[in-house]
Parts: sequence; structure tokens; C-alpha cells
Amino acid sequence: MFVIFFTIFIVLMFVVPIILIILVITKGLKSRNNHELKTEKEQMIQKVQGMVKNLSPWNNRELSEIINHLNYISSRIIFSKLKGYLMTFNNEHIIAFQRIEKVSGSDVQIVAQSTDFRIFYQLKNFEISIEYNDSYIGKIVNFKHILNSNGEIIALLDRIDPAFRFEFISNGNLIPFGNQKEQRSYELHFPSGKKVVLNKSFNKKPFEKNPFYKPRGFKASHQKVPVLSREKYQAYSIINEPIRLDSEEHKWAMILAIYECIYYSYDFI
Repeated sequence: MFVIFFTIFIVLMFVVPIILIILVITKGLKSRNNHELKTEKEQMIQKVQGMVKNLSPWNNRELSEIINHLNYISSRIIFSKLKGYLMTFNNEHIIAFQRIEKVSGSDVQIVAQSTDFRIFYQLKNFEISIEYNDSYIGKIVNFKHILNSNGEIIALLDRIDPAFRFEFISNGNLIPFGNQKEQRSYELHFPSGKKVVLNKSFNKKPFEKNPFYKPRGFKASHQKVPVLSREKYQAYSIINEPIRLDSEEHKWAMILAIYECIYYSYDFI
């Protein structure tokens, strides 16, 4: 009898974790329906609204005050979640946000709120649908065209957005590929002829997995450490050139700068 119970215990000890892992992966890969996305959006808005009390007043801040400096917490199980604040150079909290996406990287939803406005982003199938103060105002397609709520093109972008970020070895050291050849800024062009230059943000996590790590066997120096520490970074403005924009142009430049910070400053991978 003891042998039977012991055998069952051993089997369950190995089988149950495997089943749970399979369920998590399956749920993470399954597309969410519109009802699930809407429910998640409503929950995100409630959570972010509770964070607004910690914000400094927006008071028509300059676009140059939007920098890639985040105070955040993150988690990654079935869904990847990032919650926190965009901060200024003086460490003021000016935007509260939450970002949720599937482990597969699809079905991304972001809520960003200041004391004056709220922006909702939904990234799906290479399109970013955008609501401003709960009203749909347009979308960004392939990060090349901005369309208004009537489907008319109102601005152009030239952001190169690689699907993967590679790294290579130079003299035994890991070198971020993006620091060598990747596009560092991109331009937003309006029909008025005005141009806004946006500085791209990059992954600001203090550590990352070592893609060359080998747990067993012969290991070179760069293969011995499973996790790598990143160098400390200096935050910078996404838009640092002052330019006269009308209210709609200013709104879209701000929407892009905030998205750049929240989406590109932290990589779940």
C-alpha cells in the first residue's frame, strides 16, 4: 500500500506541474475575444484612476518633459503586466499607466493617465487604436501612417521597429545590436509641413537573460552567467526640439511620446 501511494505521489509531483505549464502556455497563446479585452480595459482604467492621486499636476507641460524614466513593477505569468509612472528629470510622477499583453506579445493594451487626460492604446495586428478621454480619435498603422477617426491619413512616420533585438559578442563582451546599427530617432510629418523628431527609447531593465548562457559542459566566460546586469542609463527626452504645433498636432506628438516611453522602455523578454 505504501508503495502504491508513494508511486502516485511521485507521478503527481511531476505530472501536475507539467499540466499547469501546458495550461499557462495554451492560455497565453489563445487570442482573447472582444469581451475579454473590454473587461480588461475597464479594470485597467479603474486601477490607473486609483494612481492619479500620486501625480503632480499636468498643467500643459512641455513635450520635452516626457522622458523615458519609469518607476514600475512588473509580472509575467499568463499575461505580462507593467504598472507604474512616467517621471520627470526632477522625479515627479506625471503619468500613471498600466500595460498588459499576452506572453506571446500580442493583444497589447495600455492605459496612460495624467491629471488632465487619459489615453488608451490597443495594439493588435500591427495597428494601434487610440482613444483620448474615452473617445476614439484614430489609429497608427504599421507605425507608418496616422489615421483620424474618419480613416483619413493625417500624419506620416518613419519608425523602424524590428521584431527581434539581437546581440553579438565583441572581444568576449555582449554588445546590444541596437546601440550599433539600430535607428536612434524617427520623424513625425504633418500635412502642414511641420516635422517632429522623436528619440527612440530602448529597454531600461536593470538586468536581462544571457542568451549565450550554458548550464552544463564547457563554458566560455560569456556563457557562465545566466543573468546579465545592464549599465545604468541616463533618461532623455523623447522630443527635445521646441516646435510650434497646433492643438491636434501637439496631441498626436504627445500620444506618440507617451507610447514610446511605456511600450519601448521595458521589454518583457
